[in-house]
Amino acid sequence: MQSLTGFFGRHGRLLIGVDISDTQVRVVSLSKQAGRYRVEGYCIGELADGAVEDGVIGDVDTVALCLERLVERMGLRTHGAALAIKSGAAFTKHVMLDSTLARREIEELMLVEAESSLPYALDEVYLDYAIADGVIAGAARRPQKMLLVACKHDVLDPRVRVAEQARLQVEAVDLESFALQRVLSRHSNLESGGYSGQQKAEQTGLVALILLESKLSSVHFFRKGEHKLSWDWRRKKAGSASAFGSVSADVDACGLDDFDACISGETRGKHSEAGTERCKAIANEIATQVCLAIGQLPNDAVASAISQAILGGADAQEVGLAEMIAESLLCQVGLANPFLDMTLAEGLDPLVIDQDAPLLMVACGLALRQPR
Repeated sequence: MQSLTGFFGRHGRLLIGVDISDTQVRVVSLSKQAGRYRVEGYCIGELADGAVEDGVIGDVDTVALCLERLVERMGLRTHGAALAIKSGAAFTKHVMLDSTLARREIEELMLVEAESSLPYALDEVYLDYAIADGVIAGAARRPQKMLLVACKHDVLDPRVRVAEQARLQVEAVDLESFALQRVLSRHSNLESGGYSGQQKAEQTGLVALILLESKLSSVHFFRKGEHKLSWDWRRKKAGSASAFGSVSADVDACGLDDFDACISGETRGKHSEAGTERCKAIANEIATQVCLAIGQLPNDAVASAISQAILGGADAQEVGLAEMIAESLLCQVGLANPFLDMTLAEGLDPLVIDQDAPLLMVACGLALRQPR
């Protein structure tokens, strides 16, 4: 067993956010001046097919070379990086402890909890824990919610090697859900209200953040600013099952396997009848996966329906898709933009950033790590 402390901990400066998806490497660099964030730069690099599959890095050298080129292109001065792993690739558990316990006592109890709860040996995992509510250790006696996090070596180690080969120093590791919650929490605190209707949505029901990718997609549920569940799925041939769900024969027959064509430069922005039918099939499949995910939510999170869905990922801006998803989910749907209320460094084009913003939710959430 090795500790992740120092990875999940906080640091005194902003870090470079590095998000490695199945098809792209995405890097975001921020700064903070006078209490306001500034986008210093970002870069997106395409990965060769098969370099990453279902969030698992199979070709470290290829991914590292892509990341190194992005870092060089951005001319970054700092080399401290924050990485993310898929939320489904980690084990998490909330544990209630006495808030008067000393740090060493907490560590011992969390280790005992890990030994009794983990489905694999401790020598195969990294372990960390954090305070999950606002109570400070050593305060007046009351139950304190702690979050135990465990990640297998073979999940995290390839990502660390990628960063190191790209001459970056890994100073933090987050779950995707942590990074996304950081972005949404910031938006809900903006005086402008963040996404339209988001504050009201977080008060009255679930917010579904849907990351649409050409391979592995996911939906993350939040309620009252707290992450409740992550659900991943990938497209399959008709009738075949996946560890992340299944795709029905009906959806595939409508052209789901033509999704890449639907979002390619050849068809983007065109409203052909075939393209519309494909998008309807995609929207229906998303609705199906969201409904399956809702069935896995804890009881305290399903008291109300979805109030808002936010679309991110590479395929979020397909023409008409948001409207079709809104019809399927019966809720307000908007495009993700992690850079709301941020200033832009000289030379950054606001129009281009608006186009790329939905891809950069995780990378921006990583770059938003707060200083001590």
